[in-house]
Amino acid sequence: MAPSLLSFGEFALDLKEEVLTRSGTRVKLPAQPLKLLAFLAGRAGELITREEIQTQLWTDETFVDFEQGVNQCVRQIRAALGDDAEAPTYIETVPRRGYRFIAEVHIAASSENDPEAQVRDGNTSPDGLPGRTTAADVAPIPVAKPRYPGRHLIAAVAAVMLLTVGTLALFRIPRLHLSALWHGSAGRPIRSLAVLPLENLSGDANQEYFADGLTEELITDLAGIRSLRVISRTSSMQYRNTQKALPQVARELNVDALVEGSVTRSGNQIRITAKLIRADDQSVWADSYEGTLSDVLALRAEVARSIVREIRADLAPGEERPLTAKRNFDPAAYEAYLLGRYYWNKRTKEGLQKSTEYYSKAIDLDPNYALAYSGLASSYHILQTYSFLPAEEAAGKSKAAALKAISIDAGVADAYAVLADNFTTYDWNWTEAERLYKQAVELNPNDSTTLQWYAEYLNAMGRPAEAIAAIEKAREVDPISLVTSAVAGRVFYMARQYDRSIEQCKKTIEMDPNFPRSYAYLARVYEERDLYTEALAAYEKNRSLTGHFTATPALQRTGSRGVDAAAYWRQRLEWAKQDAKEGRPSTFDFAVIYGHTGKKDRDKAFAFLEKAYGEHSAWMAELKIAPLLDPLRADPRFADLVRRVGLP
Repeated sequence: MAPSLLSFGEFALDLKEEVLTRSGTRVKLPAQPLKLLAFLAGRAGELITREEIQTQLWTDETFVDFEQGVNQCVRQIRAALGDDAEAPTYIETVPRRGYRFIAEVHIAASSENDPEAQVRDGNTSPDGLPGRTTAADVAPIPVAKPRYPGRHLIAAVAAVMLLTVGTLALFRIPRLHLSALWHGSAGRPIRSLAVLPLENLSGDANQEYFADGLTEELITDLAGIRSLRVISRTSSMQYRNTQKALPQVARELNVDALVEGSVTRSGNQIRITAKLIRADDQSVWADSYEGTLSDVLALRAEVARSIVREIRADLAPGEERPLTAKRNFDPAAYEAYLLGRYYWNKRTKEGLQKSTEYYSKAIDLDPNYALAYSGLASSYHILQTYSFLPAEEAAGKSKAAALKAISIDAGVADAYAVLADNFTTYDWNWTEAERLYKQAVELNPNDSTTLQWYAEYLNAMGRPAEAIAAIEKAREVDPISLVTSAVAGRVFYMARQYDRSIEQCKKTIEMDPNFPRSYAYLARVYEERDLYTEALAAYEKNRSLTGHFTATPALQRTGSRGVDAAAYWRQRLEWAKQDAKEGRPSTFDFAVIYGHTGKKDRDKAFAFLEKAYGEHSAWMAELKIAPLLDPLRADPRFADLVRRVGLP
């Protein structure tokens, strides 16, 4: 009989089988933390210095920085034991010196090299799986003084550790890569996760932007890992202050695990807590990180690294960089950048304008802030897309900022995406646009906005199958986003899959009946189906929700007979004229309407198309495939426009 079991509290550590159990249930703990736990528990009550730990456990063949590695191991042990660093039950930190195992430890013996005896004794379950032993299954031998353990305990543990030197004593901590986390008996790897909004515990609602910004940056850090599906910000943020149980959230987002936590800020001091929880509500890891505002980038990167280590994600070459890169930065510039992101996410004219102010402030404070330039590029691009700024002015500023961001840091995915969409919607440089889209997706395969833009580009190129594949990927990483859902309906429409488009638009309306864009997209599909009464009702709802409602004389004139094509397009023309008077002109919209009001207006339609061409209207990118331009395609002038735009 050889000593092989240490028990403390509800836990039992089988040194032979290298298994930690809690009340008979195996607790997942990687090799090196398990080794450290055995070392500390085997000398319960003693102060074990960091130097001694390094000498005994971090050999020349252990390829991980010691300081980083031992801190991570202790965090993993505490998470496994449910221990609190500030009020410990098991492991006490002795500042600047080392650690002490403070719980009472018992030692027990089990049969050796006898599987049948192990089943009888309780060390192995009848199904052959080790690790079911509990302290109750054996006769514990108490250690009289936990702070002054008997020599027999130390010797016994040392003997077992020496016997298992090949498998337990000299574990190498793997370099950062993932084979997949097999947690407990479920045996399912974590291949997808969502970062839920970090809770603002600062006691100041004005600090919400700070917590949101850290959440978004953590999502971005993890989203760059191609082997991991990470839910986009738009969907994750909808669970702010949710009362739903975590398993329900995981089901709705279709993920294997969730990250939740909090941010506390008091003046210049920052505290971040984070927990990784499986979809079945089983805790995998938890930790907290403290520092000053100047440390925030390093703190956030450490959170991301810890998550990656826990799930053991397969990191491709270059993917470690965002998790380890450090840069000197101005804390005031960082705050301005976070405020820029906060206002950008509002997607209103006022919010976008305010975001450009904060991004510009961040750049003034830190002229080499690549992310601030990228954010500025995105703000100007959205201002152009929503027609809040003239295309020529917005596109020029957007491209300049994106190119500056890339020149500072070639790894900023958003800058490539914005530049690509500018080349699509303004410059009509199709070859360069696709190269940049692919670069953006390579750097961040989980960004739903990039995938949406790329899907619309692919449709414009006449590649509907690829466009649908891209938008489906966007829906996977952003499953409850209204924008992603609505754009999917538009992608199906441009691919001329009208039934699928109607179904998708209606799904978006079910998600939120007050989301205006879904009604505009639905109206266009109804137009192609000659369902003019339904199309007019959808446009009317869209205009009502956007604050541009006016009466519809066409409906009044036709009454119960419904709306015919002529009445419908007359009403659309009245709305277009009203929008132009109110400063919302749409040159392309006039071209579409006059294309449907008969041959007498054909010249007007082409006059507006020529004007849209001169303005570099974003709509011209879809000239070749847009169903709403079908009445004009047979005219030779249309083919000439397609040629000049350079569409393949």
